[in-house]
Amino acid sequence: MLQEALSRLHKFACESVFEIKVAGRFTSNLVRAAVKVRPDVALAMFVPALCQSIMDHASGTCSTISPCDILNIKNLSVYNTV
Repeated sequence: MLQEALSRLHKFACESVFEIKVAGRFTSNLVRAAVKVRPDVALAMFVPALCQSIMDHASGTCSTISPCDILNIKNLSVYNTV
């Protein structure tokens, strides 16, 4: 059940467009709560996509920023949740 909830949350967070003040923070709070409940499972789902996105932007192979990038970089403080 947790895996399905995390899967849906990941899909929602990465495929939706958020304004940063309310919806982005709300979504990041949901992700933060999931990481607090099961850090091993939640971090395994969210961190690889974030790292890949950062590497793509750093290498210059990615010319746009996706909604998932904005959510993860600006709102998701993964290191503060563990």
